[in-house]
Amino acid sequence: MKRYSASQANRLLPLLQSVAREIRRLRKERMEVTLLVQDLEQAKRISPEGFDRALGDAYARLAQVAEGFRRCVHELFRLGVYLQKTSPVVLRIPGVFHGRQVTFSWEEGQSQVELLAHTTDLPGGPGDPRSPLVDVGSGGPTPLPGRSRELQPRDAEPPRPGRRPGGPGPPGGLRGGADPCDG
Repeated sequence: MKRYSASQANRLLPLLQSVAREIRRLRKERMEVTLLVQDLEQAKRISPEGFDRALGDAYARLAQVAEGFRRCVHELFRLGVYLQKTSPVVLRIPGVFHGRQVTFSWEEGQSQVELLAHTTDLPGGPGDPRSPLVDVGSGGPTPLPGRSRELQPRDAEPPRPGRRPGGPGPPGGLRGGADPCDG
């Protein structure tokens, strides 16, 4: 599996943003065509003549939208990136940070990736499980101004029972038959 450094993941953002824009466009089109199908089916119940062709065209367009979405997911998969949700678009990017396997997160509208960590991994306990990364140079991570938490590598901590080394389990993504357009 491809793993990215924070700087590599951030350099990947223009491509990920482009895919996210396409997912957003397809999501909007799917909603519009679904509403059209509902209207046409209701109209067909009132007057059954003349709506079959329009319904067929609408269903064909829904199939095209699904194919476009499949291509987006395939492009993300090719990069090793996982789609967690579509509204808003949230992506999980496998990474390496201070020698540890981590998962970076990106949500549409953000200007950079964030290190995804569980609240138990952060000093201070419960809170926002994502911590922005600004500087990943030799000096280590630097939180954004105003953030009181600082990321600390846990190299000396033994693995917890039942937990996969490097993370809590597979990063987000599509699982068993769920409609990927439902965010």
